[in-house]
Amino acid sequence: MATSGPATSPQRARTTVLLVGLAAAAAKAAIAATTHGTDDVRTFIRFARVIAHTGPVGVYGVPGLTRYNHGPLTGILLAGMSRLAVYGAPMPLLIRLPAILADLLTCLLVFELTRTRMGVRRARWCGTAVALSPVLVAVSGFHGNTDPVFAALTLLSAWLLTRRRLPLQAGIALGLALSIKIVPVVAVPALLIAAFRLGRGHGYRFAVALAATLAALWSGPMLRYPKQVHADVLSYAGISYRPWGLPHLAALMGVPLHWIHLWVGPGRFSVVLLAAATGAWIAWRRPQEAGAAVGLSLAAMLLFSTASAAQYLAWAAAGVLVAEFWSGLAYNLLAGAFLSELYARWSSHWYWDFARATRWTPLEVQAGVAVWASLAVALALGIRAVLRRPATVTVTVAVDVDVPVAA
Repeated sequence: MATSGPATSPQRARTTVLLVGLAAAAAKAAIAATTHGTDDVRTFIRFARVIAHTGPVGVYGVPGLTRYNHGPLTGILLAGMSRLAVYGAPMPLLIRLPAILADLLTCLLVFELTRTRMGVRRARWCGTAVALSPVLVAVSGFHGNTDPVFAALTLLSAWLLTRRRLPLQAGIALGLALSIKIVPVVAVPALLIAAFRLGRGHGYRFAVALAATLAALWSGPMLRYPKQVHADVLSYAGISYRPWGLPHLAALMGVPLHWIHLWVGPGRFSVVLLAAATGAWIAWRRPQEAGAAVGLSLAAMLLFSTASAAQYLAWAAAGVLVAEFWSGLAYNLLAGAFLSELYARWSSHWYWDFARATRWTPLEVQAGVAVWASLAVALALGIRAVLRRPATVTVTVAVDVDVPVAA
């Protein structure tokens, strides 16, 4: 197992990651405060205006509104932003602020989740790579969506469960993630397995807290607008334009269109099962590595997804670095360069500003294939790295004390 030199203490490394994360957050906030962002920013502003009148539950029942495919916690956040905007806070900045703050949390979580398997020095590099990830700079600082928020909450759930041994809080964190978007459902089996492998009491408390959080946040929309929630949120299939991933590669290989349509239609739920199975298998083999399990399940969801959008690249940004450093770094650099060029073209300038999404150019489609391939490599190497390491962790109680715990 990798070890750190005596001069590198966990506290010093943690402070380094925090300082880099704060600097990155300030840079993202500066971008968010001085740019208009993508179409998603303007869409969220429209949602916020509607929610200011209808409330975060009533928005699901507004006819003619652009498909509102977000969880109830997103609506609560938008309601709060509307109130802050009354006092002069700029909405384009507020829309992107939750993701910016989530990234700060994520880089610290990545450090904590990796330091007992990779060593403190390598964990410091993993946390720093997440803080400076060009993918997260692009998505959180400019694009304007909630994907980095649910990714942070999912990793927080894994950290609370395996490093802090706080199953109730871990269940709440996962419930909050699922109330931002439904994507973290692929992490549920891995965390449930890890919770029960750590002790039956842990498993029951985690499951109860998760169920209670989901009931508290989802009961209103599900009881009042069940059809709309099912159609627009739970069964959301993404936009029809798919220049990314396996559906695009299948088309290039000449797979008959009716098979592709079946796959991206009812068959898309097989992708969810495959991604969930990836994380569940890792959690069964290494329950103490639930952080890597959920990170890789999100990466698998992106890799096998039948839908595509630029902000989806944030799903794997931190998850692959929780598992393996070099391949995770390669994915972040390649995907970040791709997003930088894409947003510049959408803005009609070499710099980002007012971006209107258009179809990818042939060169961008080829670059997307390269990014997809780097993600496939990162997923494979990440799984191998996690399974090869001894399953021991540091349980932090009150101070930074190393207490090895066997799986």
